[in-house]
Formats: sequence, C-alpha cells, structure tokens
Amino acid sequence: MAKSSTYIVTHDTLAGSGVRFLNYLIDSLAILLALLFLFVIYFAFVAEISPEEYDLSLEETGNDVVINILSIVLMAVYYFLFESSIGRTPGKYVTGTVVVDRNGNIPSATQVLQRTLSRFIPFEFLSFLGRDARGWHDNISDTYVVYVKKLEDSKSTFTNMNELGSL
Repeated sequence: MAKSSTYIVTHDTLAGSGVRFLNYLIDSLAILLALLFLFVIYFAFVAEISPEEYDLSLEETGNDVVINILSIVLMAVYYFLFESSIGRTPGKYVTGTVVVDRNGNIPSATQVLQRTLSRFIPFEFLSFLGRDARGWHDNISDTYVVYVKKLEDSKSTFTNMNELGSL
C-alpha cells in the first residue's frame, strides 16, 4: 500500500462542538461591538451636521431593514476578511483554533466565500453541535476547524513518517 504524500486533516485535530460554540459567541460579540461602534460614529456624525434634527429613536420606517442589512454585510465582511487572510477570527484566536482546507492549509477565497454565505442558512449556527462538530458551512465549503497545536503536531508527524518511508 503506497503512502500518501499529501496531508489530510485527521479527526483528532478537529475542534469540538463546545469550542465551536464559544467561537460563535465571541465572534458574535465582536460583530455586535463593531455594529455598535458604527452606530455611534453615525449618530455622532448626524448630530454634528444637524444638531436640531438629531434623534436617537429608531422608530422611523425602514430603520430595522437598514440595521438588518448592515448587520448582514458586517458579518459577511468580518468572516470573509479574517478567514480568507489568516484563517482565524478573533474567536478562533481565543480558543486556539483555525479554519483550514482538507490539506490543513488556509482555505481558498472561494471556499471562504462559500463558508461565509452558508452562514446565512437559517439555524446554521446550530449545525455544528452534531456528532462530528462540523457545521453546514464546513461541509458546503469542504473546510475544517481544527486546533492549531494539534494540526501542527499532526502535520509534523505526517512529514516525519513520509521522510522515514522514503529512506
């Protein structure tokens, strides 16, 4: 039986559902804080331009639609930028995890776009609570959330075994 020369993510490197949920909570908080920051900037700008018309009420028709659209755009940008550039969101930094492709590398921009868009499937955020802790956004994009240290150890072992086998 021939040895594979390409590393494939192993089950023991995968982050569990508890860590995945913590990632979700931390990232949701970060997105909420960014949204609040944008609103503070917006209201400060409006108050500066027209103080007599400055009104913090969000009861005007259409404001809830604007808030929802802004939230969706901010969430998409947040996940896409972090995961396509460094493979990690702030939540993943805190928990020591990273998103990777099946070979343990940062996923392609296409995969990250698939991950990001898949997050908008209703109740998707609960899909990783299953047996293998892989959410729909993982399966659709063929990506994995793994522990950084376990991935490094697993890749190192794989490389060492391949080098040993080629002697």
